[in-house]
Amino acid sequence: MITIVADFTVRKQDKEKLLEAARELTTQSRKEPGNVSYALYEQIDDPYHMSFIERWQDQAAVDRHLATEHFNRICAQISNYMEAGMTITRYREREAGQ
Repeated sequence: MITIVADFTVRKQDKEKLLEAARELTTQSRKEPGNVSYALYEQIDDPYHMSFIERWQDQAAVDRHLATEHFNRICAQISNYMEAGMTITRYREREAGQ
């Protein structure tokens, strides 16, 4: 299992546009083979700091996702609404003690 956390800060004046684009991205991504979950989160203490948190069955599913039309189109839109770049962290699920 692979979990990806994409952190960013949205500009205040662009938050509604970002939320609209994110709705399409999450809806389309959840339909993809190998997707376990895909959601946008808002930080409790700072409503402009947001994170996409997504879970995929394996790296092949991630690779397919990164090549989709909707991912590339919507990410280009979303990047226009951010204060700065996005920080992406990838995690591999591990059993305790391994």
